[in-house]
Amino acid sequence: MRRNNGRMVRFSGVVRVRGRNLCLDIPDAARNELMPFADRGRIRVAGRLEGADFNATLMPVKEAGHVLYLSGGLRAATGLNAGDSVVVDVQPQAAGQVTPPGDLVLALHDQAGAAERWSQLPAAERRELVRFIEDARSRTTRARRIEQVLAQVLGRPVHPPGQRTAGPLWTCPICGQAFVTRNMNHSCGVHTVEEPFQGKPPEIRRLFDVVRQAVEAMGPVTLVPYRDRVAFMVKVRFAGARPANTWLDVEFWLTHRVESPRFRKIETLTPYTHIHTVRLTGPADVDEELADWLREAYEVGCQHHLRERQQQCPQANGPTHRPVDQFRRGP
Repeated sequence: MRRNNGRMVRFSGVVRVRGRNLCLDIPDAARNELMPFADRGRIRVAGRLEGADFNATLMPVKEAGHVLYLSGGLRAATGLNAGDSVVVDVQPQAAGQVTPPGDLVLALHDQAGAAERWSQLPAAERRELVRFIEDARSRTTRARRIEQVLAQVLGRPVHPPGQRTAGPLWTCPICGQAFVTRNMNHSCGVHTVEEPFQGKPPEIRRLFDVVRQAVEAMGPVTLVPYRDRVAFMVKVRFAGARPANTWLDVEFWLTHRVESPRFRKIETLTPYTHIHTVRLTGPADVDEELADWLREAYEVGCQHHLRERQQQCPQANGPTHRPVDQFRRGP
């Protein structure tokens, strides 16, 4: 894959529906120019569509070569619908390159030291924060998200929007899974706790039981099994365990980033959604430090982070926060 910046590529197309999403097919000529920048078939780009800047990944599909999916934020900014004809400018992004939108650039330069600290963040974290901003459906939401990103960049606390959900969970009538938000999009697959451990050594299953006991010691927990992992849930899914042949990856949701050499990876999805992953190889890895992290994640599962925000800011009466269900990915 080429590592230098590519030039701008322009193409036209008609917005169409694919599944539940709106997208644009990438014409062969544009695709041929962009393919040298592909990484495992995917091409990261920054672009402009109908006056709106965006970052996206061109996705390979069998029937159309590559497609550009239009995010909810981009659809809201452009007002595009299926059947609309458009002209798009895109520029391929090299590995580690993230192009922030213009309004974020202005905000970063308006705060002393913010631009420098932004440049020091890992590329993956910058990419997710840009996605978080660009997915806003209104100018008010976008402005608030830029303020939240600035707060995170500058090391200030970021409180999630919305209120703690006090009512009962919504249960899907098809699969029986429970969610904090009614009609939440999900896969209706039905799995057992044993399924992810099929073909795995018995010691990995025993290691999961040690983690399970540590989590259940914190309070009531619901196990939510999937094909390749098991999630832990109270009001929302706050942690999960993914087995392999020689280890068990435990991931959990914290509202702030915690830096530690023990973390295999940290995924920042929003300024208040940071998924930390620890790789365990034996029961000794389930120590007090891990228990402290899981205990904090358990509080997120109870939505106590929303209650604390409301106590600190009683006048906050925004819409109910839709949880980012990181532990529900896949079939």
